[in-house]
Order: sequence, then structure tokens, then C-alpha cells
Amino acid sequence: MKGELEIEFMPMGTICESALMAGKGIPAFYAIAGIGTMYEKGGWPILLDPKNKDKPKIIAKPKETKIFKGKKYIFEPSIKKDYAFIKA
Repeated sequence: MKGELEIEFMPMGTICESALMAGKGIPAFYAIAGIGTMYEKGGWPILLDPKNKDKPKIIAKPKETKIFKGKKYIFEPSIKKDYAFIKA
């Protein structure tokens, strides 16, 4: 690897819903999966710097959240993906 591969973690149901929503033309949605986890809080490396592998080039940002009827949800943009590696 030359530091060209970005890795993003996403709950299984959210990635499926993201692809489904994108196919239906819906630009974004709110999901409850991942609340209270590192997925919501961010901070993990997405892309490593090829010159300094100990320093991430891109770090995951905290997710935008909103409360509906007393429950917190994560804002998820719908994304058409080129490739997805899924471990189930």
C-alpha cells in the first residue's frame, strides 16, 4: 500500500441503508446505530500518511447528531459507493 486507501467504519445496517437511500434519490437520513460508540465520536485514522505511518493524514470527525422525541440519531449522507468490503 502506498497510503492511497481510505478506510471508513460504518455499522452494517447503516451502510446497507445508505446504498438503498442513494438508489432512491434520498440525499441523507438519520440512523440510531452507532450512538455512544467510536463511530459517533470519531478520532480514528481514515488515511495514513505514506511518509510518516505513525501520523494519520485524515482522522474521522465526530458525526452530526440530532434528537427526535428524546432519542439521539446520527445524520448519515447517502453515498453511492464504488466498492465496499463487508465482513458479516
